[in-house]
Amino acid sequence: MLYRGLSLSPKYTLPTPMLHSSNLIGAVVLTLTSASLAPAPAWLQAPAQGAQEAKEIRCDLDLTRPGAMSDIISNALDLGFGMDLDTTLAYLNAESKRHATGGELLAASASHFGLSKEALTAEVEKYRHCNCDHPPIVEGQITARSLAATDEEPASIDAASPEVTQFARDVTVHVVLHEMAHALVREFDLPVLANEETLADAFATYYLTTHMPDRAFDVIQARTRSLMIEANEVPRNEWSVDGEHNSDARRAFQIAAVAIAADPEKYRPIAVEVGMSASKISGAADYGTEIHRSWRRLLRDLWLPEGHPVKEARFKADEDIPFIKNLCAEGLRDELTAALTRFDWHSQVTIHLTSSEGGAAWSRSRRTITVNREYVQRFVAQGKTLKD
Repeated sequence: MLYRGLSLSPKYTLPTPMLHSSNLIGAVVLTLTSASLAPAPAWLQAPAQGAQEAKEIRCDLDLTRPGAMSDIISNALDLGFGMDLDTTLAYLNAESKRHATGGELLAASASHFGLSKEALTAEVEKYRHCNCDHPPIVEGQITARSLAATDEEPASIDAASPEVTQFARDVTVHVVLHEMAHALVREFDLPVLANEETLADAFATYYLTTHMPDRAFDVIQARTRSLMIEANEVPRNEWSVDGEHNSDARRAFQIAAVAIAADPEKYRPIAVEVGMSASKISGAADYGTEIHRSWRRLLRDLWLPEGHPVKEARFKADEDIPFIKNLCAEGLRDELTAALTRFDWHSQVTIHLTSSEGGAAWSRSRRTITVNREYVQRFVAQGKTLKD
C-alpha cells in the first residue's frame, strides 16, 4: 500500500492513502461490448437468474456513469499500474465529460495509456470497491475495510475524555467549510487567483454569513478566538511568514473582515476582539463586499436544484468512539450534511470525522474531507482556557 503525505501546514498534516473516491449511487452492472473482454469479470455480466451473494452484500456503485468509472480507473492506474496521479487525473477529469457511459471511458482510457482493455478491466475490478466499507464481494477485490486491516497503522485511541464542548463544535464547522472550499476548487475547476488558504477561509465565512446566519456569529467568533489562542502561543516576532497559510492572527483578522462586510454591526464585536480599529472595520465593510459578490457569482451555477435528490454526498463518522459520537451531537451532523448536499457534485464527496490523530484536510484523490479527533480535542482544550 502506497502512502503519500498531504501537507498543508504543521497543524493541517494528514497522511493520506492514495485512494480515489467512488460514487455509491445506482446499479452495479456495467456492460461493455467487446470480443476482447472475454471472459468478463462477474461485475460486467448480467447476474444469473436467482443468483445471490452468499452474504447478501449490496453495493450501489454505478460504473455505467462516467464520473464513477473515472474514480475507479484513477485507482487502477495509480495503484495498479503505478502511473502518475496528476497526469491520470488531468486526463480523466477532461475525458469523463466526453463520454456517455463508463464503458466508453474505460475503452478510451486503455487506448490512451497504452494498456489492453483486459488489463485495465482487471484492475478496475480489483479496485472498484477501494472506498467502500463493506467486505470484498469477489475474492481478490480491494476495499477500504481490507486496506484498513492490513496497511494502515492502528488508530491511537487513548483514554481521553469523551467531552465535547460547543466551542469545539463551532470551530469544527468553520474548519469543515474551509476544507469544502478546497473541494469546490478541485471538483469544479474554480479559478484560484491568489492564496488558496485565504480563499478557503473567505468561503467558509461567506457561506456562514449568507446561508447559516443564525449560527454564523458563534461559529466565526469561535474560529477567530481559536486562531488567536494559537497565535499567542508564540511571541509576535516569531509569527511565521512562510508557507501556504497566513499567520494565525492574520487569518483571524481576515475572517473577521469578511464577516464585517456581511453585517458591520452584527460582527463588530468579533472584529474588535481580533484588534480591528474603527477605520479597519470601515475599510473591511468596503473591500469585503467584493469578496461576497465574487463568491455569490462564482457559486450560482453550482447549487443543486431545489428538490433534487442528493446522491453524491456522504457524511461519515466513527461514532463507535464516544468522543466522535458526542461531536456529532447537538446538530453538527445535520449542519455539515446540509452544507455538503447543497452542491451539485459530479462524483461522491465525503465528510469523515475520524478517531485518528492528525489535523484536517481535503484529499483530492479520495474526494474526502477528513477531520481527526486529535485536532478537535485541541479546540476543546482551547475553549476551556477561555472559561478560566
